Amino acid sequence: MALGAVGSLALALTSCSGHADERCVDTTNYKTVADKYCNNAAGHGYADSDRYQWYAAGGDSTYVHGYHRSYGSGSRGGSDDGSGSHGISRGGLGGHGDGSGGG
Repeated sequence: MALGAVGSLALALTSCSGHADERCVDTTNYKTVADKYCNNAAGHGYADSDRYQWYAAGGDSTYVHGYHRSYGSGSRGGSDDGSGSHGISRGGLGGHGDGSGGG
């Protein structure tokens, strides 16, 4: 019974956006923002042209350590090219920030 409670809690904590291992990133500064920005983007955060894009846990992209650019279940391809290295701002439970960082 305790195992079921732990599983339920883990599911509740990771399903805040319906994307258990993804975070919404503002591609102008590579900081985590609220999931609503990706969900409301023209390509729902999966298109290369979206300002707010989903990044999935695992690997390293050019811009976000520990995350790679997510193209959804269809894996539409694409790349995360560029130069430079940017850290990701993590905030709140589950790493979802509010996008109100300064600097």
